[in-house]
Amino acid sequence: MNSQFQKAQKLCEERKYLETLDVLNSIDESKIDKGSTFWGEYCILIGFTSLILGKYENSFPLNALEFYSNQKTSVNYAESLYLRGWQYQQLGKIEEAKKYLSLAYNSSIKYKHYRIVRNVSNRLAYIALRFDCFEKAISYATINLEYCRILENKDSIIRGENNLALFYFRAGFIDKSISLYKKNAIVVLKMDDQTKYVYYLGYALALALKGKIEDSYKKIAEIELLENLSNYHKMIYYQFYGNILLLDNDIEKGIKFLKKGLTVNSKSASVLDMETTVKRLLGDAYLLSGDYDNAKSHTTKALQVAEKINERIEIAACYRIFAQLEQHNGNNDKAKDNFEKAFTIFNNIKSNYELAVTRFIASQTDTFNANEKNAMLHLALEYFESENITHYVDKVQRELQRLKNIIGTKKSTVTNTKFICPDVITVDSKMVKILDHTKHIAKSEMSILLTGETGTGKEIMARYIHYHSERNDNFVAVNSSAFPNEMFESELFGYKKGAFTGAKDDKPGLFEMAEGGTFFLDEIGDINLESQAKLLRVLDQKSYRRLGENKTRKVNFRLIAATNRNLEQMIKDNLFRPDLYFRLKEIEISLPPLRDRKSDIPALVEYFLQSFGFKVNGDVLIVEQLATILSEHNWDGNIRELRNELKRLYLFADKSIEKMIELVDKQQPLSESKQLLSLLKETNWNRRETARILGVSEGAIRKRILKYNLIELSKL
Repeated sequence: MNSQFQKAQKLCEERKYLETLDVLNSIDESKIDKGSTFWGEYCILIGFTSLILGKYENSFPLNALEFYSNQKTSVNYAESLYLRGWQYQQLGKIEEAKKYLSLAYNSSIKYKHYRIVRNVSNRLAYIALRFDCFEKAISYATINLEYCRILENKDSIIRGENNLALFYFRAGFIDKSISLYKKNAIVVLKMDDQTKYVYYLGYALALALKGKIEDSYKKIAEIELLENLSNYHKMIYYQFYGNILLLDNDIEKGIKFLKKGLTVNSKSASVLDMETTVKRLLGDAYLLSGDYDNAKSHTTKALQVAEKINERIEIAACYRIFAQLEQHNGNNDKAKDNFEKAFTIFNNIKSNYELAVTRFIASQTDTFNANEKNAMLHLALEYFESENITHYVDKVQRELQRLKNIIGTKKSTVTNTKFICPDVITVDSKMVKILDHTKHIAKSEMSILLTGETGTGKEIMARYIHYHSERNDNFVAVNSSAFPNEMFESELFGYKKGAFTGAKDDKPGLFEMAEGGTFFLDEIGDINLESQAKLLRVLDQKSYRRLGENKTRKVNFRLIAATNRNLEQMIKDNLFRPDLYFRLKEIEISLPPLRDRKSDIPALVEYFLQSFGFKVNGDVLIVEQLATILSEHNWDGNIRELRNELKRLYLFADKSIEKMIELVDKQQPLSESKQLLSLLKETNWNRRETARILGVSEGAIRKRILKYNLIELSKL
């Protein structure tokens, strides 16, 4: 029995899995002592071999886990957790799979079972690819590759790099993907057939997405469909080849290959997932061919399965097809709703290529107005240019030119021009690009989420967007930390006389003040979950009621929200609603910290000095000297900290630049806490005056006093 088992182990190491299973099946299981070490090792080996051969409904992973459950430090315990998680994944029980794989991962990391870490991270990457987020998939795939290199297994390194390349192009990082594939062009020739299939088909599809169709076909020509392949690899062949044919507009042949993919039968969840993709691709194919009934039928079937297993990329792709079908039938409202669902999901899972393609497709319909189309096209163009996908860049630019002619014939709807464009001081290439980007999306109705560290200029950017939006002068800025959560509804919605104690008169809310304009909600991460739900309801229904009033009031404002907090982490901590987050970030603009745009410091120094009343005139060189010294610091408080430090130096130096240089040479810029304490002392702890100097609310000052534990100092 031991000799047979050793033979099976050797065959498994040689990746001869069918022969391995034959040898293991020849062992009389009834003669194995179920309490012996041999039984545990036997369960692991036969469990592993069965899973890799697609025999998912077997008891051996569970038997192994039960045997090793009391040996927490054992590598075999981690292995059995891994096999159980793998089995659940293949059976489509994703939550259970995540549970056991996570346990295996944590155990393996803790006890340095690096081979298991490698295997588990790869499995978690594939789960994330289909059910969670491409960013997470790339993270796990990167971990997998790191441990392949630690183990110095050349074959594993190649497979790890190929997997990472696949995840890159699925996320839309096509250049990174092609670069990895190109790196392994020679060594992959010596690999087994299954590895070659994944490599060549992945490489071919990445090239096709890039627009290099002829190169794509050359890669496919390197392989042929072999009978000894697993159902999983056969499905990859039909799905990827069919997808490439659709990208080449060979619709008839594409449908033929995709239909062949549906003939592959398996109980594997991985194959069933791909079957969902094949049905959805057939929906796309029939839509392109004008066969709308078949398009609807196949997409409906694909969506039913995708929703059942929560495969979000396919759910979003199905919504995209349904949007086009509704638009064809003249149902623009339903089409718009489906497009927006697709946008939200693709944005959520960070599927950059699919999001850009969907925006381009939506811009070709009559579902959105000209300004919305213009914004979507520029967002798509930004991605396509970043990946140098030239065939789409050309399409988008042609459409933008056509749209420009249409928009150019329309008169502006702006009736008020009192709102002044705020000064945005920059020479930095990243910031210049952001400013150009905001001008193009400013006229759309889409919500915007501004992110960035404190002091990076989020409110100024909001005002800049409002100025270019062609909305009226109503710009209402609200800092969420300016009033307690219990006052949120009364401040934003307003109230009717007698609605509560102290409500002596009717009071319009801030939403009403923003009517027809822009509502800027700063520090959005500071509002509680109850207030978040109320805000989401207003955004979805575009209406609200004042407190104590039955009348429903319609709202028409463009929302811009801002935060310096990590909202995604807050979602994980159950502190922020995910539905509100995705509603807010229809467009996300991230402002870089000042340390990443130091080329702006000289211009900012000159601008702030002039705003203080200093006349630069012939003192340009000495101002440049001051700016050079200040550029050496990191400015954790960003532009706000730079301005406040300059103001403090300017006052202490009696408006002399020479003395400012002497002072700044002697000390580092103040941290936010020290700067706040300094200003509080200067204003004799007058919080309102301190808030005015810093350009924030008095409530924000009170919160910072608590944050930095300065409250006791105020009593000295």
